[in-house]
Amino acid sequence: MDKFSKKSSITLIIRGILYLLAGVIAYFLNLEQGGYAIPLMSILTILSGSLVLFGAFGHKEKKQIWYYTAVWGLLELSLGVYLTFFEPDFEFFLNLIATLAILTALFSIVFSLNAKKKQNYFYLIAILNAAWGFALINFIETFTPYFGGMLIGLLLVDGLLGIYGGLLYQSVQEKLSRRKSG
Repeated sequence: MDKFSKKSSITLIIRGILYLLAGVIAYFLNLEQGGYAIPLMSILTILSGSLVLFGAFGHKEKKQIWYYTAVWGLLELSLGVYLTFFEPDFEFFLNLIATLAILTALFSIVFSLNAKKKQNYFYLIAILNAAWGFALINFIETFTPYFGGMLIGLLLVDGLLGIYGGLLYQSVQEKLSRRKSG
């Protein structure tokens, strides 16, 4: 497996672990009406955005993917910094998180379209995040009481899909390198 593939898969796995860990932590916190949701998402997006941005520098040879990855990392990092310094009211926070979910869906589609071997787990992430973000933005009054449970579910599933995606990416790259050498 080449250096690029190894860095990409490790980045996906670590990011998946971060999201999974955040989901487990969120399970034990009071997430209703802001509670600990804002500090949790602030820390998560700063860590995740930094990780993605760091991973982007390993993609410089693959220009198109590097730009998408860098933009995604900057968006996530910016959201985390914003949440840290300008703690918004709960409704604005919900809209920010829903927008992040929709952007995650869009970036997942772009990454999938640019993958050598089409990665279907990106489509799963896109469908999940788009549905979650769209439902939250359009039915905010209905879903506000369930936000904590919805966020926990989203974090856990995104974490599991991230880990799965990293392991799948490693597996695909190892098979490709064996075919080339064999």
